[in-house]
Amino acid sequence: VAIPLSFTKTIVDNLPPVISAKTNQNRNTDNAICGYAAIGTEFDVTVTDNCSTYSLNYKLNSGTPVVASTLSGTVFATGTTAVTWTASDGTNTSTRTFQVTVVDDDFPTISEQANITANINSGCGSVVNWTTPTAGDNCSGVVLAQILGPVSGSTFPVGTTAIQYRATDAAAHVT
Repeated sequence: VAIPLSFTKTIVDNLPPVISAKTNQNRNTDNAICGYAAIGTEFDVTVTDNCSTYSLNYKLNSGTPVVASTLSGTVFATGTTAVTWTASDGTNTSTRTFQVTVVDDDFPTISEQANITANINSGCGSVVNWTTPTAGDNCSGVVLAQILGPVSGSTFPVGTTAIQYRATDAAAHVT
């Protein structure tokens, strides 16, 4: 009695997914935030795989991977953030890393202060008080300093006296 020949053939997927290359990116801060919010697909990658089935995730620096196919709306803080995209077809994995560097290019602001006119009640000067202006910036760390003239509550002589304030932010921008 002849025994039929039987055997199995196993096909192994040894081709990893291919992730499109991204170069390092430089952006300036958005006016309203101390960072940059990704717009549309500017930091996204495309993936191709011989079996057409893959999963995609990203992580920022050494953070937790996020299963997603887009970075749209992700806020990048000032400084440099490493973006690592990972694609897996269940057997093989590919990664692609690039950097997004965000620079604070926004100058601080100082609230408006109206000119002050005061009359002399006695002597040859007048005590003048005002509310110190406030400084603001899209990033924390703004410092306000009076750099010219007597401080509020001082006695001012007859005539015009200039008062000047300066705001400096953490990126050394001065207003």
